[in-house]
Amino acid sequence: MTAYTGKTCSCIRRFGSLFNVARLIADDFRLGFEKGPWWQRIFDGYSITTWMVVLNLGSTGLLVSWLMKYAYNIVKVYSTSMAMLLTMVASIYLFSFKPTVQVRI
Repeated sequence: MTAYTGKTCSCIRRFGSLFNVARLIADDFRLGFEKGPWWQRIFDGYSITTWMVVLNLGSTGLLVSWLMKYAYNIVKVYSTSMAMLLTMVASIYLFSFKPTVQVRI
């Protein structure tokens, strides 16, 4: 028995990707391509809000990966705290969010 190394075999990833693409193509054939092939309608229904969320999450991921690679631990803690605070303030203004204190005993 081998020890778990935390890495997924690349053949499993390839199999999963091929299985998903095969399912998309099968659905296209089953529906008769009435809405076009899947690669032409993959972004249908995306609004500007959706693109802003995708851009925000992508840039946040790049910033966090840079921080985790080059910063000290205390900087990582402060940056995580500031990101949570900034997200809360932005959601208050953008979505009229009203923060509440939730305490469970």
